[in-house]
Amino acid sequence: MAASVMSSDTSYRVLQLSPQPKKSPTTVQRSRDHLVGFVLGGAFGVFTAGIDTNVGFDPKDPLKTPTAREVLRDMGQRGMSYAKNFAIVGAMFSCTECIIESHRGKSDWKNAVYSGCITGGAIGFRAGLKAGVLGCGGFAAFSAAIEYYLR
Repeated sequence: MAASVMSSDTSYRVLQLSPQPKKSPTTVQRSRDHLVGFVLGGAFGVFTAGIDTNVGFDPKDPLKTPTAREVLRDMGQRGMSYAKNFAIVGAMFSCTECIIESHRGKSDWKNAVYSGCITGGAIGFRAGLKAGVLGCGGFAAFSAAIEYYLR
């Protein structure tokens, strides 16, 4: 062991340790983003169902007053629908941000803006090119505002 540490002139070599680069968050670590999206989406869905005056009403019989059970079932269905949509958007955003960050090798605000553009464009592109471009710009601007506020 001493031979590997000592050089030929019997002086010890000094090992210089460079600082470890900051580890970028992985997709596994970012899985919390889609879970948070699921929870917030569910809460938002239940809230919007609570202020909607048409929740629980049957379009076939508009004069029938809905029961509490029907209203709660509709609120739960809307909450679950919103929760799944928010979770998908959160997962898309965090995964693209992780990929962009690992590709660029930097952890800065631009990653969120690029990821917002990709996510918003992908969501909006289903409705056409113009909607994709507007989705890209809108989601990127929102991501930039959030990054500016958080950093």
